[in-house]
Amino acid sequence: MIKNFFALCFLFLSIQTFSQNIDQVRSIANFSSESELVSYIEKTKTKGLSLVQVEKLALTQGAKPNEIRLLRKLWNSNNNQLSKNVSFNESNLNSSFGNEENEENEENEENEENEGIKRFGSDFFNNKNISEAPQLFIATPLDYRLGPGDELTINLFGSSENTYSVQITRDGTVKFDRAAPIYLSGLSINSAKKRLIKSLSKIYVGLLSSDELNKVELDLSLSKARSVVVNITGQVVAPGTYTISGFSSVLNALYAAGGPNNVGSYRNIKLIRYGKVYKTVDLYDYFVGGSYPNLYLRDQDVILVESYSNLVNIDYGFKINGLFEIKEEESLSDLIKFSGGFLSNSYKDKVFVNRINSYSRSTIEYKSENFGKSKLIDGDLISAKPVANLVENSVSIEGSVYLPGLYDISRAKTVNQLIESSKGLTPDAVSKAFLYRQINGIENEIVSLDLKNKEDLSILLIDQDRLVVTSSIILSSKAEIRVEGEVNDPKIYDYNIGMTARDAILMASGFNSFANKSDIIVIRNVTKKNKEILTESIKLSFDEDYNSANNIKLMPDDIVSIKKIPFLQNSKSFKVEGQVAV
Repeated sequence: MIKNFFALCFLFLSIQTFSQNIDQVRSIANFSSESELVSYIEKTKTKGLSLVQVEKLALTQGAKPNEIRLLRKLWNSNNNQLSKNVSFNESNLNSSFGNEENEENEENEENEENEGIKRFGSDFFNNKNISEAPQLFIATPLDYRLGPGDELTINLFGSSENTYSVQITRDGTVKFDRAAPIYLSGLSINSAKKRLIKSLSKIYVGLLSSDELNKVELDLSLSKARSVVVNITGQVVAPGTYTISGFSSVLNALYAAGGPNNVGSYRNIKLIRYGKVYKTVDLYDYFVGGSYPNLYLRDQDVILVESYSNLVNIDYGFKINGLFEIKEEESLSDLIKFSGGFLSNSYKDKVFVNRINSYSRSTIEYKSENFGKSKLIDGDLISAKPVANLVENSVSIEGSVYLPGLYDISRAKTVNQLIESSKGLTPDAVSKAFLYRQINGIENEIVSLDLKNKEDLSILLIDQDRLVVTSSIILSSKAEIRVEGEVNDPKIYDYNIGMTARDAILMASGFNSFANKSDIIVIRNVTKKNKEILTESIKLSFDEDYNSANNIKLMPDDIVSIKKIPFLQNSKSFKVEGQVAV
């Protein structure tokens, strides 16, 4: 960002001394080396800018505290180098104007980032995709007032044709040949058009003629808006004097100055004109209602941003959480409107306010019927409670049914009706089921049911009952076999009825190259037959095609062991070096 800024200084200062054209800043290409940045600092100093002015321009572009520190470091590190051949006002360099405020802003920004709480509306001024410059290629607004410096295009057509390009002079007039100066300053486009028609009718008689053959039409348009100098002061990120387009509104100017700082008001922005408060702007009208503060600025206008009065914090339960500025006459209803309303899962009948009482805090509950009468004070912490997941007047069914879940108790009054609502039992279901029932909100009663018994199926359900239908898969024990030794994938496998020793070896990806196919042992646990012998061994032999005359069916917990080829030795290699024949 700082790199782009220095590119602007060099480009824009070659045209005029100092202005805030941030659109150009954002379009300049990035520079990669610190030496290039130093070069642009030198060129900026040559133009006579001070460090304070440069910092202010950087802040208008959203420079971060670490970027400002880099700017100061590079600026000061080159003072000695430039002092011999660059002349500028050293008092400007040593001035502390803006520095203390910038340091305070840095601390406030760091504190806000640490807390993670944002001011409502701050995202607008932090959005780098928005330009502070107004859109110039639009029709001139009807409420735009002409002033010195505006350039006008006047087209005459009809029985006489001509085009004039004129500029309103400092005394507010425009001049035509063979006509007295015409005063247009302060007029709207429509009013200026009427005055021009009346004044130019002395030259072009057809302007007032009703005869279609002799009639002359006049069209007036603003070809270029004047520049105005405004002063932005108070609690803004970068206070100072700005040269901006005459099309600019208060919102455009505030964006150029970085917007209100951490203590600046969004609700009490004063436009001072000719030493008096001309208008007070509330930015919440734009952020919440879309009402744009369409006040066009005039030369030497002053925008004053005062400190906020009441700042409250929405902590939880609303669509927009963060810090909100509240006026004295506004209520909790207004705050709820600003926040976008309650979240879908919030309890909407009450709002809870944590309020500072001298040296401690207390909690106040406001009911929905009193939202419009409930006043908030500075420091309030507002929240709405989340609604519990409990679903009243419902029963649930789980397990081996087609549609498990919650059901309305008015449509599923009995166990049988609940099963029918869930579209019946799945094929793995057994007749055994359990009904879990709550007493005083605690699930501490279990009723065993036989789903083949009509009396059990006709049991009446009560609120929050939970029916669990048992699955035969859960009831059946899981059986396994183990394949170990000289196979490619030795591990434990699930047992299936009818599985043979050959199946187990193939499941283990077959013999490896060291397997002794004629010495396979199946170890079986025989203690299940209540015998003193713990295991018995069955010896098998397989050929190259995994066939065996005595291939046997396995039992649960069997171990298939494949031994290694007897007397197997690993291959060894030797190397002979030196003067040998081969």
